[in-house]
Amino acid sequence: MATSGFAVAKPQACFKQMPSRRPPSATPLRQAPCSVLSSVASPQLRHSQCCIRGNHTIFRRLVSATQPLQAIFGLAFAGQAVKRQRRLRKSAGRNAAMNLKSLTQAAEISVGAAQACQLPQLSAEERHQLQQGGRVQKQERHGSEGSGYVVIDVRAPPSLVMQGLSAFEDYPDLIPVVRKAVLSHQKKCEGHSSAKCAYRISKFWFRIDVDHSVEQDARLVRFDLDPNGVRFVLQEASGYWFVEPSPDGPPGTSRVWLCVNRLKASPFLPQCIVDYAAERALRRATSWLKPAMEERWKLHGQLSDTGAADRVSHDFGVNLRLRTA
Repeated sequence: MATSGFAVAKPQACFKQMPSRRPPSATPLRQAPCSVLSSVASPQLRHSQCCIRGNHTIFRRLVSATQPLQAIFGLAFAGQAVKRQRRLRKSAGRNAAMNLKSLTQAAEISVGAAQACQLPQLSAEERHQLQQGGRVQKQERHGSEGSGYVVIDVRAPPSLVMQGLSAFEDYPDLIPVVRKAVLSHQKKCEGHSSAKCAYRISKFWFRIDVDHSVEQDARLVRFDLDPNGVRFVLQEASGYWFVEPSPDGPPGTSRVWLCVNRLKASPFLPQCIVDYAAERALRRATSWLKPAMEERWKLHGQLSDTGAADRVSHDFGVNLRLRTA
């Protein structure tokens, strides 16, 4: 068979072999990435790895070197924990003792309220004397010891009278014989309150430390000598104020009782001072109450705006200070 002048080339010869984009010396793709990094930036990577290994070694050495210090600090922390537990136990014991004391005081207040209900019976003549604005006073004395009571009717409601009797820090403005009053402790709880006061009385500025307890519902204010206070003037003193609506007076009138269960003068006082005080003690302890409370109630009735209570207290204190001055 004859052929033409043109020769047919093989297909393989018509195309040149394309060079590979990846050089022959390149790292295969299946090689681990760490060898790629080591081949690209091996000096920097090796330096970083050396630094990390060195830091780890230093850290391990520091940990091993500080183990004794850790043990010492652990013992110290354990000792502090033990001390903290001891302090907590002591505070719990003190709180329990304070709660027991509060319960005891509440029981004593209840007993005092029961005693206040057993008041002396007033005769018809004595009740008429109270209606006329007078006072009923009886007392007994045996040497340096004595007891007694005073009854007066005040034209003011019992709530206002109780407010005045329980304001112990205002006694210097209310009672002329009281020169100074320092309230050192006060506690209020569910209608009951207690307070410790140090009074300076008379022109000799004698000091008397008193424990007060107030029961608002029973309208009772008790007073006793502070067992830890100074007893230069009085060796024993206990009694209470009791306020009730007057059964013989007009509405809004209070009957106030001052009952002194026991009063004993200190043996350090001269007998002349004891005699002088025994004749005037009950009268001076109650002579301020009727005019002061009636004046306060009168001012309260004249003021009807919102700030009446504050104005009454302010005006009342100013008037008393001017009057006593």
